Amino acid sequence: MKVFVLFFLFSIMLISLPVFSSDEPSNIFLEANQAYNKGDYDGAISLYEKLLNSGIRNGLLYYNLGNCYFRKGETGRAIFNYKNGKLYSPRDEDLTANLNYARQNIKDRTEIKDPEIRRRIFFWYYSLNLKELFMIFLVFNGIFWISAILKIFKPLPLLRAVFFVSLFIMLSSGISAATKFYVMENLKDGVVLAEEVSVRSGNSSNDTILFKLHEGTEIEILDESDGWLKIKLPHGSKDMRGWVEKGFVGIV
Repeated sequence: MKVFVLFFLFSIMLISLPVFSSDEPSNIFLEANQAYNKGDYDGAISLYEKLLNSGIRNGLLYYNLGNCYFRKGETGRAIFNYKNGKLYSPRDEDLTANLNYARQNIKDRTEIKDPEIRRRIFFWYYSLNLKELFMIFLVFNGIFWISAILKIFKPLPLLRAVFFVSLFIMLSSGISAATKFYVMENLKDGVVLAEEVSVRSGNSSNDTILFKLHEGTEIEILDESDGWLKIKLPHGSKDMRGWVEKGFVGIV
């Protein structure tokens, strides 16, 4: 049993580390950090985004990039990067604190309700990212089948307990991973990046302006058509819907 626990902890540790696979990306990251510390935010942003364009994704990278944009006064892009960072590092308290602070500096004070009851009941879903959930599923899937086979030959009480515990964790993590994957792929959030955007009744610049949104406002994306996004404001605010040009929105 101790071997299984150690293997599980080691697996989580590996997938939680920043993903830098070679010396070159790590050098770029170090150079970007140095630029940030010197107050060269444009230089740091250029280097951080170079890493993103190379396919590297992790919470620390998005966190640093968000800090650069916030220092520059670009609150929309700061919130956009903090929200992306939360997908990879949902337990990062500094990232959460910076995101909440940035939200206090936007013009449209829409209410972002946190599903507190659901977070407490399904704490593992909100505390772990997709890779971590999938890794837990794989680990306990292995433990389940090993204990199932051993239980046939040695029906010990301990093996029976391991069998049912691993089955529960395997199912919980598997369903959670599948749910999170579906949400990430199909239920998109967005952040207004432009200083001000017009929300229209249709996907054309000739359609009626319904209302305006400002930089940093978080929205839910319902549909996409011809370079336009159908959006609504988040839960907890008025159910205001309309169309905005895609280029003015960062899609999380």
